[in-house]
Amino acid sequence: MPKIHNKNNLRFSNMRITTTFSITLVLFVIGLLAFTFILANKISIQTRENVAVTLILRDSTNDIEKERLENYLSIAPYIKSYQYISKEDALNEYINDLGEDPSSFLGFNPLLASYELKMQAAYAHNDSLKNISQRLQTFDIIFDVSYQKDILQLLNQNIYRIRFIFTCIVAVLLFIAIVLMNNTIRLSIYSKRFIINTMKLVGAKPSFIRRPFIWQSIYTGIIASFLAFGALVGAIFYLQKDYTLFKEFLSTEYLIPIAGCIFIVGIFITWFSALFAVNKYIRTTTDKLYY
Repeated sequence: MPKIHNKNNLRFSNMRITTTFSITLVLFVIGLLAFTFILANKISIQTRENVAVTLILRDSTNDIEKERLENYLSIAPYIKSYQYISKEDALNEYINDLGEDPSSFLGFNPLLASYELKMQAAYAHNDSLKNISQRLQTFDIIFDVSYQKDILQLLNQNIYRIRFIFTCIVAVLLFIAIVLMNNTIRLSIYSKRFIINTMKLVGAKPSFIRRPFIWQSIYTGIIASFLAFGALVGAIFYLQKDYTLFKEFLSTEYLIPIAGCIFIVGIFITWFSALFAVNKYIRTTTDKLYY
């Protein structure tokens, strides 16, 4: 009898380890999907924020008018940053790009001073920029507002298209991951179906039967969540050594949402799967347990 008891304990321990490991792998994939989604969203924001809007100033601009414009640009909610480019800087940039100096044969510098604006990602759309350019042109010192409308429209179309495709892929993979985790929990409960039936036959209430199995599954989900989150942080830490893009993802700003996603899915799915599986075997008759 002790040998049989020890074998049963060993079998259940091995099954518990296997279940925990399986759930850990699934939760790691879910955390990886959450991380990839955050990364894709960050790249999308950075791409939009690199859209440049140029404010070309009139030649008669004085320092007081410039200061007034800069005060407005510094508090405008749609502007991320701005840079003043003087006539001399514009001429030097022109010479570096084209290799010619127009002032040498014209006798004067024909280029105008300007401000280069970087917009907040939420405003990097043609409709928003049209309204913003109209607002900026109310300043007398601004000669023209210039930005690449066609490229901006194409950029936004591609971002929306890629985001839609990526969201569909993430949704499918997330569904598969949740189904796998659900099946893992149900198989672990299936191996204990005769214990559930014995408890039912001796008169135990359904709530009493469910309680240990559900808590054991939740406990497994919590352990698996910690292991999956630790593995994901380790992977990010390894990647950031070679790719500087991943360095900022080791901050709490990004790790907390990913951890939240892993723990919420891990605990909720293990609880729901255990509840569903135990209820199924509570309702199952003894004869049907052998099928």
